[in-house]
Amino acid sequence: MDLITNNDSGFVLNLAYYGEDDEVIFLQSERLMKSGFLNINSEEYGYYYIIYSSRKPYKTGIIETTKEMLSAAPDMMMESMILFFYSGMFLFLAPIVWIVSIGYFGAGVFVGIGGLLFAAATPPLLLFGFPSETAKFNITAELYIFDSEGNIVCHYEKEGFFEQTAGLYYGYNPTKNAAIAFSKLYEEIFEMADIDSSMINQTLMTVGPITESNKEQAMEKINAFFARNETIDRSSVPRQIKARQEI
Repeated sequence: MDLITNNDSGFVLNLAYYGEDDEVIFLQSERLMKSGFLNINSEEYGYYYIIYSSRKPYKTGIIETTKEMLSAAPDMMMESMILFFYSGMFLFLAPIVWIVSIGYFGAGVFVGIGGLLFAAATPPLLLFGFPSETAKFNITAELYIFDSEGNIVCHYEKEGFFEQTAGLYYGYNPTKNAAIAFSKLYEEIFEMADIDSSMINQTLMTVGPITESNKEQAMEKINAFFARNETIDRSSVPRQIKARQEI
């Protein structure tokens, strides 16, 4: 996935990549951070780490509708039969309960027939290019900045979503849309960091650049930070900035 932003401010001092991810993620992170956002002409004064993730997508469409209808129909009929069986418990209201239960049973039958009709119609519709489903992905983008001794300086987070429509012949790989959506979130994160760049740079310069003598200690501190916050406790991060963004 190729993340690209148009931020070329260079306001924030140069930072080194933290992490032991594979080469692809490392190069992707470096392209994102060092294509204008960081001042790469300076020494490296700390470390950065980006995290982007998506939650299980919410799906809609003809296939999901068919599944839901075929799943709901037997449940509705079973519930109506139980209601009818215990209608005597409602005493003088029993006739009304009978009518309601019979009506609910009929609705279940109607939903089941509808599901079967949808199931029969789906294959030809898909053959003619009708979309089978639309998936909504909720996503989160984060940026962490640490000083050269491994102390957290700031953390930014933005949330958003994107949608992916798929059919029989197209749309099952969401990578392109995901890249566009994540790039927009990082564009806004970088804008927030630019606003805070004086504070960030002052904090980084106070500690000084990365050296061979402080590198090992910094790695240990950052490792410990993420170990403590495997499910990141946002309250532990100073100068936290959160925003919610819909794409």
